[in-house]
Amino acid sequence: MTSLPKAVLFDLDDTLFDHQHASACALGELRDRYAAHIAFEAFAAEHARVLEKYHLRFLNSEFTLDAARAARMAEMFAAFGEAINEAKALEVSLRYRELHQANRRLVAGADELLEALHGQTKLAIVTNNSATEQWDKLRYLGIADRFDAVLISEEIGITKPHRAIFDAALSRLDCAQGDAVMVGDNWDVDVMGAQAAGIAAIWFNRFNQPRRAPAPATEISALAPPHVVMQAMKQAMHETRYDNKGQEHGRLEQLAS
Repeated sequence: MTSLPKAVLFDLDDTLFDHQHASACALGELRDRYAAHIAFEAFAAEHARVLEKYHLRFLNSEFTLDAARAARMAEMFAAFGEAINEAKALEVSLRYRELHQANRRLVAGADELLEALHGQTKLAIVTNNSATEQWDKLRYLGIADRFDAVLISEEIGITKPHRAIFDAALSRLDCAQGDAVMVGDNWDVDVMGAQAAGIAAIWFNRFNQPRRAPAPATEISALAPPHVVMQAMKQAMHETRYDNKGQEHGRLEQLAS
């Protein structure tokens, strides 16, 4: 039977840290305070859109983190026909952050999974965001000391899905690409990024999202119970090794023909 991988790489936001919960709590109060006439579902959907947009622009160094936060609030309100000035956008963004910070928690099952993996394999965080933001989350959640390596895009100057950030993680863990598994919620960034780097990937799809590509990947919908997730890790390793052997066999056949 395939053993556990020698290293497990985890995304942070909406993989171990429950961003969706913290965001929903914050948006609920913001909507009630500033935009009670807007349906919450529409308010939350628009925020998710602008959050993704300005997060990418922050990662591309187009905005500071605070400027990106204020800009996304201004654009979100503008989408509903309400122009707010820079000062108001900053006020709303700061209130969102206060509420988001107050409602931080781990995704259900994350703590138990990390405990079960402790001592069985090396663990790493591979995440896109500001270093201050991500280190603060890890410490607040009480899991900073669970990891043998933490790679944050701002600190190392590389973002997922670029292969170099995955290679850097493996280097710090002294692990070959065929001996590691990446667990993340984002299909393009985590799953496709890891697979392009030759790393087995597990898609954490807790919101039942459709696949954005037909590529094979082991899929889980929860982090509990730990033994089920650990079995998925073994399955992902087995399938990736099998695929790699098949590809190598095909290359050898081409060379021999």
